[in-house]
Amino acid sequence: MCKQLRFSIRKINEDEIEIRNSFFDGYTRGFIRLLFIGIFCMSWYQNAKYKAPPFSYEIRAIKEDFDAVFFPDKGMQRLNHMKNLENLT
Repeated sequence: MCKQLRFSIRKINEDEIEIRNSFFDGYTRGFIRLLFIGIFCMSWYQNAKYKAPPFSYEIRAIKEDFDAVFFPDKGMQRLNHMKNLENLT
């Protein structure tokens, strides 16, 4: 029976090498890749369902968060504009 190499060996510098257990390293990397692929597929499906460009909802949410943090006056201007519209009616 052929045994597989279960360790990864990497040369760090001229006098030192690193030996790591490759099963656990590969498992965690594969799991993280699977999560990224799953998130991508779910976003693609949701956007395709509503005929929106890819990642448009995520990009819009990030822009709104960015504006709320760095330009808080924009949100206040919208609120003031809404109050002015209420006063006109």
